[in-house]
Amino acid sequence: MSLAKENVKSISDRDPKAERTLKRNIDLKILSKSLRFLQSKYSATPFVTNDGKKTQKFNIEHLRPEDLKFSNPKSRLVFDNVMRIKNETKKQVSRELSYVLLGTSESQLRDPFFITKNAVDLLAYDQDAERASYLCRISQKEHAVVGMNTIMEWHFEKKDQKAGIKCFHERSKFGIPSDPYTFLKLFDGVAKTTPWGASSRGLCEKMLEIFKSNRAIFSSQGDQFTTSVFNACLSVLVKNFEDRQALAWEFFDELSEKEELELSRIYPDARTFTILLQGIKKYTECKKEEVTEDKKLTTDERIVRLLDLEAGHVKTATVIFDKVLNAATPPKPATDEMLNRKNIRKWNKSKINIDFPLVSTFIASMCGRDTHYAYAERALGILRQVSPDVDKILKYVAPPRESTLQSASDFSFPAEPVFKKQVDLKLEKAVRNAKNMELSFAESVKEVLPSRVVSGLDEIDNFNPEVRKARGSGSGRFETHREPLIDLKRESPTTTEGKPSDKKQKQKNMNEFDCSINKFMLNQVFDSLLNLGRFDAFVKAFYYSLIKWGGARMYSEDLQKCNILGNFLSTVRMRPHSIGSVSSIMDGATLEAFMFKVGERGRSRGFTNTNVAVQVFRILACKEYHHDSIPLTRDHIDKMCSLLIKDLHYYNDYNKKRVFNYGTFIEYDQMVEFLHNLVNFVEVHEQYMETFKVAKPHGSFYGFLYKAIKTLELSKWKDSAESTLYLNKLIVKCGILYHQPKHAFPEVDQKNLSSTIEVYARQLLRILGSSPEFKTELKLLKEPLKEFLGTREEHNRENHSKLLQKIYDRIAVDSDPNVKKEETIQKLRRDLSSSSSSRNTTTVTTTTTNIASAAAPQHSIA
Repeated sequence: MSLAKENVKSISDRDPKAERTLKRNIDLKILSKSLRFLQSKYSATPFVTNDGKKTQKFNIEHLRPEDLKFSNPKSRLVFDNVMRIKNETKKQVSRELSYVLLGTSESQLRDPFFITKNAVDLLAYDQDAERASYLCRISQKEHAVVGMNTIMEWHFEKKDQKAGIKCFHERSKFGIPSDPYTFLKLFDGVAKTTPWGASSRGLCEKMLEIFKSNRAIFSSQGDQFTTSVFNACLSVLVKNFEDRQALAWEFFDELSEKEELELSRIYPDARTFTILLQGIKKYTECKKEEVTEDKKLTTDERIVRLLDLEAGHVKTATVIFDKVLNAATPPKPATDEMLNRKNIRKWNKSKINIDFPLVSTFIASMCGRDTHYAYAERALGILRQVSPDVDKILKYVAPPRESTLQSASDFSFPAEPVFKKQVDLKLEKAVRNAKNMELSFAESVKEVLPSRVVSGLDEIDNFNPEVRKARGSGSGRFETHREPLIDLKRESPTTTEGKPSDKKQKQKNMNEFDCSINKFMLNQVFDSLLNLGRFDAFVKAFYYSLIKWGGARMYSEDLQKCNILGNFLSTVRMRPHSIGSVSSIMDGATLEAFMFKVGERGRSRGFTNTNVAVQVFRILACKEYHHDSIPLTRDHIDKMCSLLIKDLHYYNDYNKKRVFNYGTFIEYDQMVEFLHNLVNFVEVHEQYMETFKVAKPHGSFYGFLYKAIKTLELSKWKDSAESTLYLNKLIVKCGILYHQPKHAFPEVDQKNLSSTIEVYARQLLRILGSSPEFKTELKLLKEPLKEFLGTREEHNRENHSKLLQKIYDRIAVDSDPNVKKEETIQKLRRDLSSSSSSRNTTTVTTTTTNIASAAAPQHSIA
């Protein structure tokens, strides 16, 4: 064998191709030798195969040398039979045969790198751990440590917790030692494969026993690594909800020194407290769900129970974060330099660097879906203290009377008054009717009121104080200037050398590092504004963020055409257009969340604010304004379609609560609002297809249009000719561009939509010809509509598209004939303004306006 290697070496110096040929010949000789051994030793023993249905024999005499390569399926079959025979006869397998079936060699089994690499290859080929585990067992034990770690980690990645834990215990049985990373991967794997609330006491006790009995092993890696292992174990314990997560809290308290074990103290870091905060958040959510599903509770009792859980969550999270702030605060400078040096050295061992996950997880205790406004006010106060970017957003969207207040202590962002009054009355009634309930986190029912809870917490005016930070552990000196204790900005890269494309990417990275906000905190701002009943501020904040971090390329002259919330967009300071979006702050998920919130909080008194979402889509779909911004996807389009369909359900449900009626019941004004949104969305879809080079609409889009139009068709229509004409024009304009000739129906949805559009086109032509009042429009539309409704088999696709575009352009829907008097508009405004207290948000002036054309009338006015 050594002679062959020498031949390989000598030939490789002259001819690499000859080297590869010789190596293949050597491998073939080894495979042939192993095959002869296999056939001679096991010729009398039947080999079997199982395809999952039945077991049958196979003849090893028919095998070829190549069949024994470890990557060949037959090699695995041979391995299984050889191991079966070994277990039955208790005789060891030939080492040479094992090496061939595992794809390794004697020398490789002494190299940790090759052992791990071979184990990874076997796991990938087999999709189980049989051969990989056997490989580690026959290797030199001290070199198989990493390979066994890899196998254990593979089990956890496959969500097989039982196999992962079994793999950990088996290594000691086979004499394979553990290293510090073994325990980190074990605890981390168990935590990731355990659902919240499903961590049993038995599992937790097992993990605790492993942690305590092996602490000396991973402590040898230093304090930071020991803390990482502690955090991984804590992640398992917080998923046990027994006795309010008592096991996790007891484990956390054991951070103090264990003198009897001569083990140093474990110092918690930001991750430790993030785990605790996340744990109590999940615990509270679980208990809230139990209360919500408890049918024995009255409505008032359920409200009080939920308030009690929220109060406990906020109080506990505040206590935890107070510990964080104390650990993060540097010692006060003294006149004695030696004392300063001692204090700084001691502080550096236990200090906590507060990061984004820790801050956002803490704030999550005070903002979420339908959180009380008192908690939302506090969340916004903390957010603007720790993030200058949040402060800028709030000052921008604040009402005029508040936006002039500049100092941190003076500036506030309270709940909308009418909304606040409505919530207070509801909670006071619940507390009054459930005053004798036993609570978990308060002594009396009145103490669970959020206003009481917040008043008992520390003021947030100095939540992020300015301190003099230490220069280093050995200098004994402090910085001369003061800095905020919590600074979420990271050091930004300064070099911009390299190719132009590299410079652009580095410029984007620099802007990302220069921000004190991420996507989670931004969504917390949005949620808090909605929980204050300020839908208008929420919309402003989103548009502001879209332009500042979402890469929306917009110009002042275009913004003047947009009447979104009183043209507030025209005052947004533009970012340089070359920078593009900052994905860590705004991405596709942020857009999806925005659409969901508009649908959930933007509906009131029978009308919607879906036009706000349509306008956002127009900005992102238009080639002129989309510059390295959030890319629209088909999933976004589908969610927008779903939002519009849910609007139809909302109209129907709202009307049926007022007037009992069979079938679909959508009023004229609602139809007009919906159809204007639909017309604008169809335009947006056309722009989306052009900008993102989508060849043709997806079948689901045809199905959406057909479903929307058929739903309206079943609804209540006004009898006047003008009203019927206007609705017909809107419907035809919605679907005309997606009509297909009769001979070109590729899908059922397209056929249904095209047939429906033809029906409304005939009706439109008939109405236009029924009255001299429509003479002007009849002149414009008569010729193209007749051509459209005639025989079109001879029309090619290009001519047909031109005809559809002509009809679309000539249908004018800018004004509703039923909206004529200013008094009607003013009355509508008053009615909708007074409706803000009937939902969890106020309505907002959001007149949908096409950036490239005039606006259509809307009914969503504040």
